[in-house]
Amino acid sequence: MSRPIILTRALAAAAATAAVLLLTGSAVAGAAGSADLLNGFGSTVNNPDLTTTATKAHGNLSVTREIVGKNTGHAGETLTFRTTVSAVDGPARTVTRIKELVDKPHTGTLLTEVSGKLTYTGPTGARVTDALAPSGIGTVTGSWPVDAGTGATVVHETTYTWTNPKVGLGPTTPCPGPCVDLEAVNSSVTVDATGLGALDWNPTGVQAACILDCSGLWPLAPILVPFEALTSQS
Repeated sequence: MSRPIILTRALAAAAATAAVLLLTGSAVAGAAGSADLLNGFGSTVNNPDLTTTATKAHGNLSVTREIVGKNTGHAGETLTFRTTVSAVDGPARTVTRIKELVDKPHTGTLLTEVSGKLTYTGPTGARVTDALAPSGIGTVTGSWPVDAGTGATVVHETTYTWTNPKVGLGPTTPCPGPCVDLEAVNSSVTVDATGLGALDWNPTGVQAACILDCSGLWPLAPILVPFEALTSQS
């Protein structure tokens, strides 16, 4: 029976604070440290506390996982991963599969597949880039050489959009969102190559996070968005 009272008090406090904001024009810091991830009017920047690149040895191969661009985003913004497979030395290999699995965000947000591409060395020695259909961009199969002598590598790149389909409690921001996922999203990578067992790299440790949407544009967002996250988990 105590929960409704707590929520009512929280809502009353939020409304009172919002009234002060509107009357005085003063600013409020974003919740859970998200304010220092905002640059200008609600745009996001990299979070230095999250790992954006990591490399794993697999036999004579080197597999690098990285985030291209920002590792944080609002709802509607994109997140891009890149996996590069190269040979450090030794015999040439043929990569036959690259598979990534990205964690489901923790607070109801979604990562929606947008686009992907695969770059490799073709039979003539020229670099080739194939576009991937949005559905199923996380897994590619084929036959692509990796060779330290020729410099042949395989690069798998995938792009997702941060999405939050929830309808929040009370007023919502006049922007896509809100999107609150202050816990980092991790991912895994599997690589199959001839002459080697499968590399099952789980987790890679490369992380991203969806943060407060439009908190630099809308003065109520730092109050109501965290409140919505609280009530959605009650």
